[in-house]
Amino acid sequence: MRRCRTGWNSAVLLVGALCLAGCRSDGTMPWSNTAQSQHPRNLADPIAPESGVIWMTDIDLALDRAAAENRRLLVVFTGSDWCVWCQRLHEEVFTSSDFRDWIHEQSLLCVVIDFPRQTQQPAAIEQRNQELLQAYGGFVTAYPTVLILDRSGSVLAKLGYVPGGPTTWIDKANRVMQAGQATVPRR
Repeated sequence: MRRCRTGWNSAVLLVGALCLAGCRSDGTMPWSNTAQSQHPRNLADPIAPESGVIWMTDIDLALDRAAAENRRLLVVFTGSDWCVWCQRLHEEVFTSSDFRDWIHEQSLLCVVIDFPRQTQQPAAIEQRNQELLQAYGGFVTAYPTVLILDRSGSVLAKLGYVPGGPTTWIDKANRVMQAGQATVPRR
């Protein structure tokens, strides 16, 4: 019995260490942005400005723009200040020039739907994000979840963190998009 308990304790310590390893000293993620909480309807909040990709925070405005421009959306459901895999996806993929080029080639509009634990969001954003979580709940089963939506908001594809950097992630995204792997999981 003692042997199992030691193994369990080691696993708990490892998980805790991994969670702490991805956080900044102030508990935020590199793409956390105080401007987002100050301007909840800003269409072009620079979530990862170093990447050259504009991340929108208002999916309703993004869907209006997608419909007007006949474009698809890449929507990321994330826990920016607590989810180590979300942070790795951001650091390894979303800040890369390969990702920026792929976004432009695919003509995708990028949207981030954040569920922070340490950062206070305005009530309107928090409520809307909860509504989106319910609306896409069949697809969002873990963080990060990346959904590719058509211009009407229907899910075309789903993926998450893929180890191996931007080329591996982009290859996986292309395969999933081509296969149309967007069926709602059975509950």
